[in-house]
Amino acid sequence: MDFRHGFPAGPGRKLRGGAGLLKAEEEAGTACRAPTGNSERKPCRKKREIFSCLLDSMNSLKLTVLGSGTSMGVPTLGCHCEVCESADPRDRRMRPSVLLSYAGRNVLIDTTPDFRTQALRHRIDRLDAILYTHAHADHILGLDDIRPYNLKQGGVIPIYASEGTLGILRRTFAYIFSDAPTQSSVPAVELHAVSGPFDLFGLRIDPVEALHGPEPVLGYR
Repeated sequence: MDFRHGFPAGPGRKLRGGAGLLKAEEEAGTACRAPTGNSERKPCRKKREIFSCLLDSMNSLKLTVLGSGTSMGVPTLGCHCEVCESADPRDRRMRPSVLLSYAGRNVLIDTTPDFRTQALRHRIDRLDAILYTHAHADHILGLDDIRPYNLKQGGVIPIYASEGTLGILRRTFAYIFSDAPTQSSVPAVELHAVSGPFDLFGLRIDPVEALHGPEPVLGYR
């Protein structure tokens, strides 16, 4: 399966380029049509240069699908349907999350309950920021597992989310934000409310508002 054709990728699929790249190539080709109005496109240096730059830019980004399962995961506990009993490894899907890697940075979108397993499977050795789409349990409950990155990297990890999601994080993980002494380490994070585009390690991130059922959520591009 290939996301350029509108299909999701399976767990661990690394995606480069994509629909945006194909659209940009198309636009570059449009700019290089013969001035006579002839619809036939002709090769030209400008098109090749634009496409080459786009390839260089997109190849510097790597998107890894860490999980693409349902909120209960696949296989589901206690279920003996054809999919849950399948021996096909593609039918073993963890909760939904992706990792964006660029410029030596790793940016995680959502911390699922499976995050520790996902991080071990994909050998994620550092974590530089977290973006949250929304605050459902299957998207946030792995937050405590970022502690080893705090200890290894010696600093806080910034979190970006809507005000509503940040409020739920504060309530769900009250011990993280409490001043009370603890007997163990707690995640060290810095909260940032997302209200518009922002820069993250030199990359512009555009939040995209959407609905998940009746609930507002954020996508990112």
